Amino acid sequence: MNKNKTFTTIMRGILSLMLVAQFAVAKSEIDTTLQEKARALSPKLSREIALQKEELRSEAEELTIKGIQFVDQGKYKEAYVALTEALRKDKGNVTAASKLSRVNKVLYDVYNENAKARLDLKDYETAINWYVSALEHKPKGVAALKGIRIARKRLAETVSKNLNKIISDNMSEEEQVALLIKQARDLEVQSRYEEAKALYKQAIKIESENPRPRRLLKELIEKQGRIIADDRRIERRQIMEDLIKSFFRYPDGEMDSADDTIEGIQTDAEKKRAEIIKKASVRIETLSFKDSRIQDVVTYLAEVGGLSIVLNLGSEKVDPVNITLSNPTILKALEYICEQSGLVLTIDQYAVIISRGEGEM
Repeated sequence: MNKNKTFTTIMRGILSLMLVAQFAVAKSEIDTTLQEKARALSPKLSREIALQKEELRSEAEELTIKGIQFVDQGKYKEAYVALTEALRKDKGNVTAASKLSRVNKVLYDVYNENAKARLDLKDYETAINWYVSALEHKPKGVAALKGIRIARKRLAETVSKNLNKIISDNMSEEEQVALLIKQARDLEVQSRYEEAKALYKQAIKIESENPRPRRLLKELIEKQGRIIADDRRIERRQIMEDLIKSFFRYPDGEMDSADDTIEGIQTDAEKKRAEIIKKASVRIETLSFKDSRIQDVVTYLAEVGGLSIVLNLGSEKVDPVNITLSNPTILKALEYICEQSGLVLTIDQYAVIISRGEGEM
């Protein structure tokens, strides 16, 4: 019995500290119900929350002043950022809300006009991006919603035409590469990234000296890396929020049940990561590359293992890869390459990531 009480006390203290840390990171408006629970949990924690809320109000006032100054200078994008952040910190800030309403109207009109101009030029992808930007400032904007439907319909017709075209022997190499690039970019619009990468690689094989398909492939790989990184940040934040919610959801007598819930939070992520490691554990009879580009070696290993491998190397060049291994696993081969090139290998639930930054496998 004493052991359970001690464990409960320790858990209460740890999660109280984590709650304060979460408030410090998120810096969002403090929920009244949560304050009451925190007050019951710890008077000290309650004082921390009150001080945090006062600090947020002060920061919101400073941001509102900056936002008004930006409006006066005609810098509506900067004003939008400042006023939005002010309202995030203090939803009761009436001045910030009023000014933001005006800023949203101006930006909606500007972005809508930009979209119309791109639509007239048959640049449908850019038009959609402008309409999406407009909807951020007026989610139910009739003109933007109508425009985005038109742009998507026309883009789909164009994409369908491009993807149905077949490379023929009558085409010059330049024409073949131009078509492959057009098809790859259309696939990117549909978030069919792996198919797009395959077409870029095909274009590189046809014209190895043409820098454009290499540049577009590099940009796509970096884009995939950013998407994965954003997903990981969102997931980590969700785990912290779930942890705090699960603590407050259970009274002292049900701490064991709460522990079971907490332990299961990362199960899905761990399963996905384990599947990737399993694929990367496949053995290759022999692996031999001499003075090869790291992109070519990694692409080969990804195809052999059916893996998604993201290369995020920035603008600096990587020395050619020289590797000869007998019966290695794909993972061991990748680790060897990273060690040879001074790179870092990371595995999460989405992909194998090779980068220059620090990380853990």
